[in-house]
Order: sequence, then structure tokens, then C-alpha cells
Amino acid sequence: MRRNTNFSCVLLGVLSFFILSVSSTLRCEAQPLGSLRQNYDPRTKSSIDKMQRLLIVGDLEEAQKQLNRIVNGVGYIYPLAKIYYQLAQNDTDGEVLVNRYISIIDHWSNSAWAQKAVVELIPLILMSDGELCKQDESVIWNNQDKLLAAAQDAAELGDNPQDLIADVYLQLLHLAHFRIDSIRVNALVQHIPSRAETYYDQIELAAAYSLLRNEKIGLKEKSRAAFEQWLNKYKESNFRPLALYALFLSSETGAQVDKAWSRLVEEYYDSIEAVYARSNL
Repeated sequence: MRRNTNFSCVLLGVLSFFILSVSSTLRCEAQPLGSLRQNYDPRTKSSIDKMQRLLIVGDLEEAQKQLNRIVNGVGYIYPLAKIYYQLAQNDTDGEVLVNRYISIIDHWSNSAWAQKAVVELIPLILMSDGELCKQDESVIWNNQDKLLAAAQDAAELGDNPQDLIADVYLQLLHLAHFRIDSIRVNALVQHIPSRAETYYDQIELAAAYSLLRNEKIGLKEKSRAAFEQWLNKYKESNFRPLALYALFLSSETGAQVDKAWSRLVEEYYDSIEAVYARSNL
């Protein structure tokens, strides 16, 4: 009997969406957060104000031209993080949108704008079945430590720093799970942010899945025990169908398969998990 253990990563990705070089002395790199209040030269400040007005009236094409002029002139200064984010919110081209979010994460990785970009970007990656952002995904992981640290500008943007960390953490966990990256999943599970406590059902389920995907002898049975424990612990979780499907995938004997199948169809007969389990009987 062959059961598809890779489907689960796609399914969790879909479910997660619903829950919820210096070139000259005149050019500068992305600025520290304190530069938000930096006194730019009058021309730069005027250009930023003009770009904001263009965004307000919906002239995105001219706003983009103005943005390009500022970047070419003074580089990725902090006020542009908000502009990139606003432009991304209005983009309909998936690749352009992804590039904007990646630019925010790359150039302003210490800011709340980068954290907000991650929270917006990863569900898009999952919904595209992993096709979006393939080449630039390393930018996210290379900045993981910064993204999971309290951003100094979070409160100024109206966000709770710890809530942002929890949101970023969950999205990183979903992405690692989707990419079947057990090493990253396990590393994330070892350091759970305090505000991520409400996500414990998803965190523990992802950890159990990493055992299921591990090819070491004996871990499949260990994962099955982990799924049983999870199901006994989280009686009301929205992820129970996925956990029951995982229990089905981790079953090895005929009796285990029959029991897991019975539990799945008894609780969630019309679920997509039951449909996929049925196709693997």
C-alpha cells in the first residue's frame, strides 16, 4: 500500500491561508530604523511627498517612476519601505508583488515592514503551490533571526512587536513544512515565541509531520504515536482533519490503516482529507 505523504505539505499550505553596493559617496544602503526621522535634503523630501500624493490619487505608474528616481539617487532609505508595501498592496501581477515584498525583507530586514511583508508573502507562495518566489526565497531564510526579533518601529506602525513575531513565526513554520524541510521545522519548534502559544496545535502538528517524513528507522511509528497524542490533546482544533489524515499516512499494519480510515470518515466524511485518503486505500 502506497500513501502520499507529500500531499500533506500542500494541504497545510492551503489551510494556512484561511486561518487566519555602494556605487558612489552620494548613494546609501538601506537605512537603520532611526532614519525614519532623519532630515533628508529638501529635494529628497519633496520627492517622497510627491510619491505619497501619487499613491493617494492612484497614479501607480508615476509613483513607480518617482520611486525609481529616489532609489537611483539616494538608495533604499527607510521611508521607502512603506512605499514598497503600499505598492505591493495594489499590485495584481504576482511576480511584481513578490519582488516588492522581497525587496522590503532584503533592504529593511530589521523593520516591522519586513515582518508584515513576510506575513503577506508566504501565503501567496503557498497558494501558488510554491512557484512564486522560488529564486528569492533564500532572502527570507537568510534574515530569519532579524525577522523573529522585536522591531523598533512596530509600535509606531500600530503593531504589537510580539504579535508580529508570532505571526512571522507561524508563516515561517508553514513555509518550512511546505518545503518538506524537517531541519528548519525542528529548529523552529525548539524556539517558540511567547505570543505563538495560540498556535500550539499547528506547531505540534508540523513537528509530528517532520517525524513522518524522516526516513530513519522507527520514526514512522514514533510519528504515529505523536499524531495519536495530538488528536487526544486538541479536540476542537480546525486542523483535526489533517491530523487524522496524517495518522492514516503513518499507519503501517492493516489494522492501523482501517482504524485510522474509520476515524477520518466518521468525523470528517466530506473533507478533502477523506477524499485523498480514499484514493490511497
